[in-house]
Amino acid sequence: MRAMGNNAGFTICLLETIRTLYLFGKSDIPAAVLPSMAVALVLAGPSSPNLIVKAFIWEQLHLLTFQVHFHSVPTQLIELTQPKVKNQVRGSFFSTSGPTSERAYL
Repeated sequence: MRAMGNNAGFTICLLETIRTLYLFGKSDIPAAVLPSMAVALVLAGPSSPNLIVKAFIWEQLHLLTFQVHFHSVPTQLIELTQPKVKNQVRGSFFSTSGPTSERAYL
């Protein structure tokens, strides 16, 4: 009886781990995985469903490394590397007000 209880605990832990990995890469499935899988299937020709599932899992594991790295980058570093959008829009060429718009057409 005790061995069966340990096996059930292992199964629950395994299912929770698989669910966590799925949720980690859920947003990448329509954006990255499906288009690249479609191109690969068109170029490779017909293949078995077993190979398609293996390729899907392989690609998800590769994307997982990028996702984990992104989540480990400090927020301050992300803020430093992103451009300041407010300053760029204010002085743009197509601005309708301000000193830049008068000089653009002279």
